[in-house]
Amino acid sequence: MAEWWGSRRTGLKGRFKFFPPLFILSGYRTPNENRAAGGARDSRHLRCPSWAADLRVGNIEGLSNDELWGILGGWWKLHGGRWGGDFSRRDLNHFDLG
Repeated sequence: MAEWWGSRRTGLKGRFKFFPPLFILSGYRTPNENRAAGGARDSRHLRCPSWAADLRVGNIEGLSNDELWGILGGWWKLHGGRWGGDFSRRDLNHFDLG
């Protein structure tokens, strides 16, 4: 796994000044890998270069995982992306170029 954004400045104040490390778990998938992962038939993971990424994120003390994903997902949506936390079948760690 490659570290994507470790302890980078977020522009937020106080305890959220630095964001915990993010790791890419999945980017591009072959059709077989996508089926095995339970991905959608028209998944953006199937495009090369990938239009989607599944991430793992570190923790911030005093913040639940849902809150942390919500902050990250909200930031991503403000910049034009789609976030799996808004999907009917929630997928909090999924981010794509919608």
